[in-house]
Amino acid sequence: MLDSTIKKMKFDDVISAVGDFGAYQRRIYFLICLVSVPVAFQTLVSVFTLSIPEHRCAIPELDNDTYASQGPWHADLINQSIPWLSQKNMYSQCEVFVKDVTQRDWSNMTTKCDKWVYSKEIFTSTFVTELNLVCDDLIYKTYANMALMAGLLGGSLTWGSLSDRFGRKKVFMLSVVGQFSCSLSTGFVHWYLPFIILRFFTTFCDVGMVMTSFIIGVELVGPTKRKFAGIVVNFFWCLGLILMTGVSYGIRTWNHLQIALSCPTILLLSYSVCVASVVFYGLSLNIGNLTGNLYLNFFLFALVEVAAYFVCLVFLDSFGRRRLQCCSMLLGGVACLLSLFPVMYGGEGETWLTVALSMIGKFGASAAFAVIYFYTVELFPTVIRNSGLGLSSVMARIGGILAPYIADLGHVISGDMAVVLPLLIFGGASIIAGLLALLLPETANQTLPDTLKDAKNLGKQSQPKNKSEEMNMMEDTDDQRDVHILMAAVNENKKFTE
Repeated sequence: MLDSTIKKMKFDDVISAVGDFGAYQRRIYFLICLVSVPVAFQTLVSVFTLSIPEHRCAIPELDNDTYASQGPWHADLINQSIPWLSQKNMYSQCEVFVKDVTQRDWSNMTTKCDKWVYSKEIFTSTFVTELNLVCDDLIYKTYANMALMAGLLGGSLTWGSLSDRFGRKKVFMLSVVGQFSCSLSTGFVHWYLPFIILRFFTTFCDVGMVMTSFIIGVELVGPTKRKFAGIVVNFFWCLGLILMTGVSYGIRTWNHLQIALSCPTILLLSYSVCVASVVFYGLSLNIGNLTGNLYLNFFLFALVEVAAYFVCLVFLDSFGRRRLQCCSMLLGGVACLLSLFPVMYGGEGETWLTVALSMIGKFGASAAFAVIYFYTVELFPTVIRNSGLGLSSVMARIGGILAPYIADLGHVISGDMAVVLPLLIFGGASIIAGLLALLLPETANQTLPDTLKDAKNLGKQSQPKNKSEEMNMMEDTDDQRDVHILMAAVNENKKFTE
């Protein structure tokens, strides 16, 4: 009798009995949330380290050439040696006039340049300017962003099953050490291949950090606080983005910035005593293609995420996971598609509208990203929850690998479509994903499934209307319940201490 009733015991019953969100749980949850800050640093630091400043071909045979004009003589020399592109209202970034040796003057023939000068107004240096990843070599910048997304994909394939097999804490600590080592090392390399390898393994470990911490945070609290735990952690991601805006504004050299943003991960090593597609990353990586100040746009994108997570926190229960996910994706998709009109038919004064629509798209994508991460945890049973989240994350990372290529289309094509095309692709994908979300079962006001059978029955079983009805449905005696709570607590404690 005792064995059979223990088997019927739900983990949510254990948490409810000992307290949904006690003092110990609050302390651990706060520490878990801090993980999102360095993860945000390393996931999107490439917006700054791989940024392409304004540049042009260097004047041949002029060793001290600079992007900024050095005077009338310098401006005349630029006009004579560098073609002016009237359509883009800028000097050529890839071609120079050929110098006529016999007449010691510049001809009308052009050739590809092999040296460049860059504006120092925003960045002192970036990885792109250091290795001249422009013109024919621009694709290597896209490859670097692809390596970042490939790391997220690899991590999604790996960390989930490892966490279920060896325990959350061991996997978490391993990923923290790996992320710190790789991210710090990235700041000391000045060659392309080591750079992309280290970026791959940095984001590979990012997944291990965020997945295990997210699962621990959600499993640690009772049913009444689970919505809070699943959404509030995203605010710490936003905190990381906001902090990174300030740090990157003060540190304009890419490798110094990379090192500075790696150091906070050291703080996570103290966790040994204690114990997040394509649209989301695509829009974030596309910030550099928008008009206006890069730092202001990045800061506004972070604030938009904060607003999105507040909306999720307020409406997640009343609106339901499925409908909120659908509406968020549709909002983001429609906003991205509407960006076509101000770019194609508006003038210089309407560029703010493109940025505003992009912000709305980011709002929808951020809300959807928060909901789907939390939603996925509720869809999978306890025995395979980490593996299920990892497998679901794999699908997001496949789209994420494509995101840098889509975002960088603005550098490949010219004209108005350079800004519009990435947003059109993100918008179409978002609308399709939003409609497909309607096929999923609703998990609001339901307990976490413990077995595969429970997961299959999600949305099919009637749930207790209130706490008293839920208690009346339990057949256990008080003495048996005490034993169940003790046994379940001992078993679940292994997850947090292994």
